[in-house]
Amino acid sequence: MKHKVPKLPILFGIWSITQLSAIPQYPVSGNSNSAHATHQASHKEFHDRPQRKTPHKNHDRATDVPAIARLLAVRVGYSGQEVLEKQFGKGHAVVGGHPGGGKVWRTRHPSGYIATDGFNYNNEGLALESLSWMLDPSTDPKTPLVPHLPHHPGWLGVVEPGMSEKDVSRLTAHILSAPQKSGDTWIWKSKGFVRPSPANDDVYTLWTAKLSFHNRRLMSIEVSCTGRGNGEVRGNGQ
Repeated sequence: MKHKVPKLPILFGIWSITQLSAIPQYPVSGNSNSAHATHQASHKEFHDRPQRKTPHKNHDRATDVPAIARLLAVRVGYSGQEVLEKQFGKGHAVVGGHPGGGKVWRTRHPSGYIATDGFNYNNEGLALESLSWMLDPSTDPKTPLVPHLPHHPGWLGVVEPGMSEKDVSRLTAHILSAPQKSGDTWIWKSKGFVRPSPANDDVYTLWTAKLSFHNRRLMSIEVSCTGRGNGEVRGNGQ
């Protein structure tokens, strides 16, 4: 004797489809190689290269932020000024890519200042096209003081103003290739790709990190990016 398989109620079928459609879909992203094992913990987040979530009409390749972009726990060309202002408080406005677009803060340890500039906007405010951290004991005391520096604030997470040439060379040797040297200035360049906003045609494709020394002591770190937009090269890189 054959047994009939009972038919599932229509309502159950509708409920199943509804529940399946409600399952959240999570984006998948990949990670690139981490930095030297000695600094693996401080570099892990930095070397997880972000992937573009919203494709541009020109079908961009994946967002790629080079290692040299990192300074003060943000990434030049990818992060926005609002990220720094959330950490440091309101910066002193100076003339930049936009009137009042540049921001300046001073630091106590080491005694110096931080300066930013940019032109394009992203979802974090004005995109950082240049970011500098320099020693300068004579910085105007009216400039806002950074209350607390972020964890691993240095360039690449390890290089900070005031270090000796020997220490900088040791810390970068296993992470980057040898720099181009011109007198007391060390320069690294690296290619990447970031479109700050899908709403415009500007992209960043080249990053420059410039370290300047005096008496074999690191006096300034400057990171900038350049790119193209509307058929012209733009940005603050050299």
